[in-house]
Amino acid sequence: MAQFLQMLPVLLLLFLSLFSFPQEAERAFSLNRTDRHSMQRATSMDHILPNIPYFVGNTFSRDHARDRRRLFQVEREVQQAYLYDLQRQCEGQKQDKARRVQAARRVYNSDERARRMAEADEMPLEACRLFQEATRLL
Repeated sequence: MAQFLQMLPVLLLLFLSLFSFPQEAERAFSLNRTDRHSMQRATSMDHILPNIPYFVGNTFSRDHARDRRRLFQVEREVQQAYLYDLQRQCEGQKQDKARRVQAARRVYNSDERARRMAEADEMPLEACRLFQEATRLL
């Protein structure tokens, strides 16, 4: 419960930012390489998490990179999308781990059950770790 309360401001920020996102077709960036966004960049502005990789189109330098205010806005949106994506991945990893624990509990053979429980316990929650690191830096 205490962890949830600590995360509440970040969750609220992410929730509110969803309403401010333009439609995907209007975005100047993508977190993944696409036909439209093929040039890789990384965040570098002050007050933005550093080195978040993102992809832009051929006209990005002309349309955004020359204007620091516009570039800051894009990098802020990159940061919000990145954090939202990490949070979503983290939740998926937690659900996968919980499913593995439940499946292990249903195994009749005690040795096999113990092995599967150990595997589930050792399952890394990499997205959760990255999300926690990123939110600590904010």
